[in-house]
Amino acid sequence: YTTQAPGKWVLSGEHTVLCGGAAIALPHPEFRLRIDFRPAPGNLAVDPDLATPVIHELLKVAKEWLAHRGTKMELPQGSLKITSTIPFGAGLGSSAALSVVTARWVLAAYSLGGAFDPALERELAREMENCFHGRSSGMDVAVVSIGEPIRFTMAEGAVGLGIQNLPSFVFVDSGLRAATRDCIEKVESLRRTDPVRAQMLDQEMMRATDEILEGLRAFNERPGEIELVVRGMKRAGAVFAAWGLVPEEVQTLLAKLEREGIRSPRLTGAGGGGYIVGLR
Repeated sequence: YTTQAPGKWVLSGEHTVLCGGAAIALPHPEFRLRIDFRPAPGNLAVDPDLATPVIHELLKVAKEWLAHRGTKMELPQGSLKITSTIPFGAGLGSSAALSVVTARWVLAAYSLGGAFDPALERELAREMENCFHGRSSGMDVAVVSIGEPIRFTMAEGAVGLGIQNLPSFVFVDSGLRAATRDCIEKVESLRRTDPVRAQMLDQEMMRATDEILEGLRAFNERPGEIELVVRGMKRAGAVFAAWGLVPEEVQTLLAKLEREGIRSPRLTGAGGGGYIVGLR
């Protein structure tokens, strides 16, 4: 069995999506994760070996998830090879991609008596991604599973944007790495200690998402019209800084990119490091 999934990146709405806001997420086809499984007698062998504990944890989640649906799952026997070009901890969806392809692999073997259901894939993948982040919004696994730009809210789920023409985005690796769980906790801590300021920042991020979405639709019809996208990305970047998710080294790099002509560069993903996205 072989399957693969793209990486992802987020244009706006990170963290605020966990408290009801909307986010815009897109697949990143330049980065991909693939699994190849060959059945064979004996215990499951995972390549690379370092991924063995993670795969067993995800399969444990799958076993419990299937049990709730009246299906008994046996642990697979054979060899599983994982090949990925998605940098870990870079905000590009490495954990989401691994969760999606593992969920797809499990559901291919235990189809619950029916045709493949993408909604079930996303549901199981979200349960798996909780192992990485503690609390997954479901956004990352949704865009990785669907493979097209989406607007996501926890209330409505993923809605395809239906946009064919996108502005020219540029991606730069900050060189720093951060754990998504730690970044989520930093934002949640602010919500507990200063709820008024936290609410103001969430509202700013929501405005950024609305601006960007309006700007993407305008650009789709009139290529070259990107001012709303520029403004929205700048607003979203300012919220990240206010949340304390932009290290000093990244601030220096963002300023350098602006001097070089990259418009509204900002971190994409949970923050703390990873990749920067901007507009040419």
